[in-house]
Amino acid sequence: MSDLLKKGDHIRLTKGMKISGKIPNKFRYSSTNRIFLDSSSSYPVFTIGEVLNSHTISKDELIKVLYERLGDAIIGISFSQCESSIISLIDSLQINFEPETFDTSIFIGEYVVYDCKWDGGEEDRSADRSYEDGWHVFCKKVENPEICVDFYQTGCFINVINIISPL
Repeated sequence: MSDLLKKGDHIRLTKGMKISGKIPNKFRYSSTNRIFLDSSSSYPVFTIGEVLNSHTISKDELIKVLYERLGDAIIGISFSQCESSIISLIDSLQINFEPETFDTSIFIGEYVVYDCKWDGGEEDRSADRSYEDGWHVFCKKVENPEICVDFYQTGCFINVINIISPL
């Protein structure tokens, strides 16, 4: 293992490294609810360089899902009677039903460490074991400081990069 990174260090992140970074939820969640999450984001763990696919459903599938979920509110109304109202609602939401991709290669590049600390550990009482804190590194991309990522340099975590040195 290399020395622990510290605030102010510059590092290079490359294809194949596992990190947490901000990606749109539509590339993370695989439910029909994702159509309502298009503008929100989360920080999942992923491998730099992988291409993520949006989870989409067809307009016809969404019509059926909405009809089924409305349930008791539409008792006595046939599907064909309700379908035109549901179609009008969906059209007003301007939902994109085309599949999209998100190339995580945008996370390749030089970063500056802005924070690091020991954290993330926990005690699993049900299994009678504990997980130690790890050295958690937070950094911003030099050419675009809006891109922030984090990873662990030590510990039992999915997003561990234990062989990394300052530039």
